[in-house]
Amino acid sequence: MVFPWPLVPQTTQGQSKNLQYFQNKELWDILPEDSLNDDDIFEPDVSCLKNTKEIINAEREEWELFQRQKALYNSFHNDMKHKAVKNINVNVLMEYYDMGLLDNPNMEKPTWKYRTEQAPRIAVIIDDSVGTDLMNKRTAGLTKFIIAHRHWGKGLGCSVYMLVQSYCCHEGVARAIRENTCLLMLSVES
Repeated sequence: MVFPWPLVPQTTQGQSKNLQYFQNKELWDILPEDSLNDDDIFEPDVSCLKNTKEIINAEREEWELFQRQKALYNSFHNDMKHKAVKNINVNVLMEYYDMGLLDNPNMEKPTWKYRTEQAPRIAVIIDDSVGTDLMNKRTAGLTKFIIAHRHWGKGLGCSVYMLVQSYCCHEGVARAIRENTCLLMLSVES
């Protein structure tokens, strides 16, 4: 499925924006085509989670708008088959007008922007951000973001994946995040 994938790539001091992501871009080629845009890549700083929440909220708003448009479209065609225009509520007629259904009754049914008609499923991937402002500054809000990840976007939520090499070092994954981990995968470095 095609989903937005906000990604916080690893960086080192002095590199241009997203350089590490582009150096390792072939690793992300496993994602479905067109599912990852350059606009979905953020530097791991104190503002990246704010940007991610904005994406989640925007996706939720688009989903709700699509649901309203689809219901209105179906209601319009049902009313046109079974009711005289004079028997349709004036407010409902105004909604039909605002959607353009009265001017173009043969308008195509609204279609969802993704292949499957369901609420978006968003994954946030935080890749090797140990030692960055995202991990070290409380103002970044990483711990709160991860603990409340299911509640962002009025319940749309997101899944958070953290790719780290040091799980519990001094500047590593915060204890509250480690204690709220649902799935932990470990591998041995060779």
